[in-house]
Amino acid sequence: MILTGHEDFVTVVVYSNDGLHMASGSEDRTVRVWNSWTGEETMAPMRIDLGYIIAIAFVLSDKGVAVCTSDGLVRVRNITTGQDLQYWQYDGNHGIGRVVFSPDGTLFASGSQTGLVRIWNTDNGEQTVVIQGPASTVAEIVFSSNGQVVVAFSYPPSIHIWSSYSGLAIGDPLVITRVGPLAISSDGKVLAVAKYLDTRIEVWDLDSTVRVPVVLENVEIACRILFAPDGFHLAVVSTSGHIRFWDHRTMQETATPLDGYLGVVNSVSYSPDGLYIASASNDRTVRIWDAGTSGAALQPLSGRSKITSTAISSDNTFIVSGYSDGSVRVWNTQNGELKLEILLDHKTNVVSVAISMDGHLIASGQDHSRSDYQLRRTSPTAYAERWWEFHVVRLWDAQTGMEASKPFDHTYDRISQLAFSPDSASHLACISVSTFRDWSTSTSDARVCISSITSATARTFSTLSTFQCEPSELSIAFSPDGRLLAATDGFGNVHIWRTSKPHGLHAKLFEIGQHSIRSLTFSRDGMRIIVGTGGGTVSVWASTAGPLFSNRTDDSYAFNSYPWVACSPDERFIVRIKEEGRTGISHMMQFWEAPAHGVATTVRLYSQSISRRKAAFASDSQTIIIGGDDKIMIWQVEALRALSGASRCDPMAQLLSEGLEADGWAKGSSGELLLWVPQEYRDCMQLPPCTTMISNHRVVITADTVGLYHGDNWAMCWR
Repeated sequence: MILTGHEDFVTVVVYSNDGLHMASGSEDRTVRVWNSWTGEETMAPMRIDLGYIIAIAFVLSDKGVAVCTSDGLVRVRNITTGQDLQYWQYDGNHGIGRVVFSPDGTLFASGSQTGLVRIWNTDNGEQTVVIQGPASTVAEIVFSSNGQVVVAFSYPPSIHIWSSYSGLAIGDPLVITRVGPLAISSDGKVLAVAKYLDTRIEVWDLDSTVRVPVVLENVEIACRILFAPDGFHLAVVSTSGHIRFWDHRTMQETATPLDGYLGVVNSVSYSPDGLYIASASNDRTVRIWDAGTSGAALQPLSGRSKITSTAISSDNTFIVSGYSDGSVRVWNTQNGELKLEILLDHKTNVVSVAISMDGHLIASGQDHSRSDYQLRRTSPTAYAERWWEFHVVRLWDAQTGMEASKPFDHTYDRISQLAFSPDSASHLACISVSTFRDWSTSTSDARVCISSITSATARTFSTLSTFQCEPSELSIAFSPDGRLLAATDGFGNVHIWRTSKPHGLHAKLFEIGQHSIRSLTFSRDGMRIIVGTGGGTVSVWASTAGPLFSNRTDDSYAFNSYPWVACSPDERFIVRIKEEGRTGISHMMQFWEAPAHGVATTVRLYSQSISRRKAAFASDSQTIIIGGDDKIMIWQVEALRALSGASRCDPMAQLLSEGLEADGWAKGSSGELLLWVPQEYRDCMQLPPCTTMISNHRVVITADTVGLYHGDNWAMCWR
């Protein structure tokens, strides 16, 4: 993965302690914080006004980033809010030679040209230890994870080791020649010293009573060296820009050298699990590499931006997703592979996508991007000249990705939802929202429009009706025969029209109540409308006169505690999401068959952002698609039904129903430990019966249950 954005040499890069973020500093005087999985920036660039950036570390339990600069200051900023938390002066007039943060970011050390070493606590900026070494320039400083600080002095060349907590010396100094870059293993037992302007690296066993180093020959001249978290492998950055890996025990290279740079590599950092290594270079990039044997730069999957809308074809063979970067992508439902990518000519949010019943056409609706809103504020005239670029509906050929017609004429209204009529895709409906909001009532005007897409005339929408709405809670649906069109207004009301009438036949069909409507579906015969609300209720209404047929809910929760509720078109199955506050697990999906009472299956959804997604049943009522934010998940109904009869000793069933503990462990029915999942994998796990997950990152977990026995006869467990 290649991260771009810096405008000058990138001089330092570092991973957070949990591995979820990285920070980089550049000679453009900015510090950028990145999501290490998606490559997206998570904080506005931190600009340094004076001096240049020397060192960076994540502090305050990864909640802040600390930046050391050449003007003698350490600044700490909250990476979530972007607010400055504290700063302190680390340099008076002591002639600072080297500075470094400890691996966990809790300590900071500086070395002067007079041999003085100072150590600070980064939580409060207090100086804790002062060490006076030889009256010589401090050439290098490194921390070990167990609290040792290793300092190399230039003249006479020597290496001293002290406790960073007490300042007491640990062992005798090492006498060496031509001190170069240093690295110490995380346990503090192995020290590597690169010889200055030499192709050799000395490796010292600090536990040995015999202070004789092992020498790695022909390594290339090193400008940076770094131990992997396992303490055995050593990454060596050469002056030629290569990164090579050595095992100091075998004295052999262990992986293909990493290259591909246009400039010098200035800094490297291992991820905490040792799987990846990040590098910063003079080519103004930060790169994330596979630290194994492949030597490949990791590339993000297509779809790095946020998923803003999804739709599934009527035959369930492909999924269409819209993105915040203005692109539309088509995915294979069976294997999650990308089939087609449509790049719009203007980078706006694709707020809605729809697929025609025959699967030949894709409709996309665009809205403002963040830069467009900025243009509207700063230059209303320029915005008015380009308004058609911001609110536009387009048709695409689902096979080729070519535009199937001219864009639909539209107004200043923001597009909210699109829907094709089921009758051979003869109509396209659009619900849009006025860009002028009534702030006294916090409402806007919504327009429901319809257009014939079989006509050879200009692409225009005819307005069926206008009503007040809450813009964030709108949905639209056709009846199976295409004669009726229903829409919600965000206030718990459902409106309906007859599409055959020239100006529509509008009626506010029924009022659901105080809960917002999360799903809107017609039954297969078109005689009923099925509505799911944020309160977890599923109601079935007649699509003509509007009498309430049934009002289904099995339990009560707080107001609007369900991000979405959906019912299958055949009215057999109901599925809903309930928010939950357990650490590491945000939501659970409840599934049951409508004729039965009580929830049949509960599945944990290992995702932190499900509330910003939308979900729906496919037309066959056998597939559930959840899409939005950063991933698309496809679930099979029959597999969900089978979970209700699964044994509690089945590890996969236990993981799905009971979930993970706060520490990441999945436990069996008797409290036995079954599986531990690292923190960085918990948001991207794919577990059966989720058959497909489309995401930047995916961890598939399966279990072999062949031969699994559960019962009272312990002898049956013997094989």
